[in-house]
Amino acid sequence: MLMKMKMMMLLMKKKMMMLLMGDEGFLLAWHHVKTSEKPADIISRGMTPQQLRDDSLWWNGPQFLQQVTVELSDTDDIPTDDDYLHELKRESDKTLVLSLDSTFLDSLLSISNNYSKLIRVVSFLFRFANNSRNSNSKLDGPLTTMELQRAKLFLMKSVQKIAFQNFVKFLLQGKQPAGKIKNLNPFLDENGILRVEGRIQNSSVNFDQKQPINSA
Repeated sequence: MLMKMKMMMLLMKKKMMMLLMGDEGFLLAWHHVKTSEKPADIISRGMTPQQLRDDSLWWNGPQFLQQVTVELSDTDDIPTDDDYLHELKRESDKTLVLSLDSTFLDSLLSISNNYSKLIRVVSFLFRFANNSRNSNSKLDGPLTTMELQRAKLFLMKSVQKIAFQNFVKFLLQGKQPAGKIKNLNPFLDENGILRVEGRIQNSSVNFDQKQPINSA
């Protein structure tokens, strides 16, 4: 056991020297990069595709690396373990919310205009949000029927809020919207989906056929 530990220490020392020494065999100069200057941290802080497209840090890296002579800071701003623990505690109080606006909808449609594929994309976004909040009960494996149905309702509800914003607003206030849609007796179902009353209320067909989702 002792021999294995010694061999491991020698291996670690060799690996460290390989990192610290360049190809020419001399010691390289290392410099700490602030969290705010790390391109890899941009995504974790949250950024839209449009912001990422125009972000200089993402495409070009830290500004000091573009200088001929690197100016090192005199202040020691290397974060400690306490800094990371404080940040972790602060982040744990936040709630991940998946919301859809016209910009995000455009981004989704740029991925695909296939409705089934969009449902799966949103399902995985919901799963990511769930796993980020609940580290002890993470979801994995194939998407479940419940996950797909939740994503489907989310897409329909969110698109309706964009396309029928005023109608939804009136109904949430307990009022009937004006115009031709009023004759269809629009209402919000238990999931907040905008529906209209059809002409076959007393038939034996299912609820979706009796009171179809308003999509036009």
